[in-house]
Amino acid sequence: MAISSERTIEVVTLQMFRKQRGQHKVCIERKQLFEDVISYLLTDQVENERINVEFKVDGYTEPAHDSGGLSREMFTLFFQECLSPERGMFEGVARNLLPVDNERALDERWFYCLGKGIVLSLVSGGAGFPYLSKSTVAYLLDTEIESLPDLTKDVSDKIRSIINEVEETETVDVLYHRSCESKLNLTDLLKEIKWPFGCKIEKNEKLLFTQMVLKWHLLDKRKRAMDQLKEGLNTLNFLEGVKQCSDFEMYLVHDQDNCVNSDFIRRQLLPKLADLDTKSENQEQIKLLASNCLMDISDNFVLMLKKEMLEFLPGRKANHVSHL
Repeated sequence: MAISSERTIEVVTLQMFRKQRGQHKVCIERKQLFEDVISYLLTDQVENERINVEFKVDGYTEPAHDSGGLSREMFTLFFQECLSPERGMFEGVARNLLPVDNERALDERWFYCLGKGIVLSLVSGGAGFPYLSKSTVAYLLDTEIESLPDLTKDVSDKIRSIINEVEETETVDVLYHRSCESKLNLTDLLKEIKWPFGCKIEKNEKLLFTQMVLKWHLLDKRKRAMDQLKEGLNTLNFLEGVKQCSDFEMYLVHDQDNCVNSDFIRRQLLPKLADLDTKSENQEQIKLLASNCLMDISDNFVLMLKKEMLEFLPGRKANHVSHL
């Protein structure tokens, strides 16, 4: 397969794949998949060998050969486990998640394993992890998000409500002002961010207040988890290798603008379908059938559900050509 000169994830991961030598056999008991994958990822030097997965159910080996599909399944299931609320690794809404400084996860190196797993999954032609907030990915890549509105999108509703309350109040005095919409009141928040100006927030201090809150909420309170995740993502010097890849962010961040929904079908797909020039009656019938199918899908919102399922299974929005 010819390699494009453009620096993309496809090119970088293919180069890493070709440098791997030998195979590392991994036996995964389905009932304890998370623990078995963690054990595999904590093994030294496994990143230098190509993975060969064997699934077991109650000790019995499933009759399947790993030609790429089993390893992709393993990583996808592992990522689902990491996203499980019971693991306590992330907080946030849907596909805009922030790592949590969960003591057990940190002690047992779950975030490191997740980062390493993302790298090895991509190298083996598998899933990415497009569930992180943009602020988290910016930290992982040592870049900055300068727009406050973009950062504010990543905070919780209760933090956002406090920021809005402060912004809408001329001068805030915490001795008289309490946030009624949140369990975390303003007094507690000022203590967390180490506010340097006592009990008041003057009008000219509101921007500083917002910046300090965002830094605390998006970085300081979760820095250990993000540093461990970053360590894992540096497997095979991956982060350094992908910094110049224009398509890298899509493997870690979900792009809301690219969601397929009823509006997308009606505004973009159907007009383009209508503009197609048919050469025969048979083509015209196919065009009409396609149009009717799209209308049905649009009306029932089925396509959006399918899109979400398809994006979750491969863990990315773009098709990925397997190296195998």
